[in-house]
Amino acid sequence: MKLPIQRRTAFIRGRSQRDLEALIGGVASFVVDNTPSETQPFEKKLDLHLNYVRPGNTEKTIHNYRTEIVHKLLGLYYISDGVAHASARTLVVIESGDYPQFFRDVLMKFQYPNPMSKRQTLEGEIADGLRVRPAVLVCELLRECRE
Repeated sequence: MKLPIQRRTAFIRGRSQRDLEALIGGVASFVVDNTPSETQPFEKKLDLHLNYVRPGNTEKTIHNYRTEIVHKLLGLYYISDGVAHASARTLVVIESGDYPQFFRDVLMKFQYPNPMSKRQTLEGEIADGLRVRPAVLVCELLRECRE
């Protein structure tokens, strides 16, 4: 089995780290207030909201931020049968404001293949035999080392 040489992953850029909690809280509130909703109208409204909270960005930047950060990396919403829904992770932020729990959940569930990827990307990663959950792998390795 031959794996591709390089993989692309989403990451949070430095300028976004400063106000990440405020941004997550604001976007999480928006998601809860506007779901369930058909995907296209929801994503258009979310783009407008992101443009409001992150002014001065191009349409492409806002679109990428929604798809790569809000949807795929942070998992604030998911799509099922053409309908956008708030994720359980989003509800943790809204109901308890527990950001450490939010980020623990992000890290522990971060995985490849990413089930929120486009179908052709997901199928390619599965066909390549890619199966890893980095945080779980590191925790298991540390446990084995201790034992």
